[in-house]
Amino acid sequence: MDYNFPEKTNLVAEIEEQPDWQTNSVLAQKHRILKAEASLPTAFYCTVKQIQADGTYLTSGDKFEAKYNFSALKIDNIRNVHQNSLDNYYLTDATAVRYKPLDTLLADAIVAIAAGISWDAFYNNPENKVSIRHLDKPDLKRLRDNF
Repeated sequence: MDYNFPEKTNLVAEIEEQPDWQTNSVLAQKHRILKAEASLPTAFYCTVKQIQADGTYLTSGDKFEAKYNFSALKIDNIRNVHQNSLDNYYLTDATAVRYKPLDTLLADAIVAIAAGISWDAFYNNPENKVSIRHLDKPDLKRLRDNF
């Protein structure tokens, strides 16, 4: 495999120029996708061989087809992952959700605890769940440890 997939800095900057992009679910997801793409291979190489039922390679005969037998065929991954607009990044749920910041969740947790609400009820509250699921592990632990 070949690496050095270029980060799409123009698209990352377009997101980061938006105020509070971290709390917008669509922009945050697209940002994570763009950052992850930068670690993809630029190309990879495939080898395919036809195999008979007994596990041996098929090298000739009636069922042999050269198009199904090749070695080190280079696949250009940059061409397959090329996007030049944020609009080309389709998400299964493109409805933007505003995540509650950790400080707001912590304040809400204090109120919930005082009211005798359990962690499960707090977590499963539709007003909290999507924001809690967006937290990184240390922040999730910090919130969860209050209960």
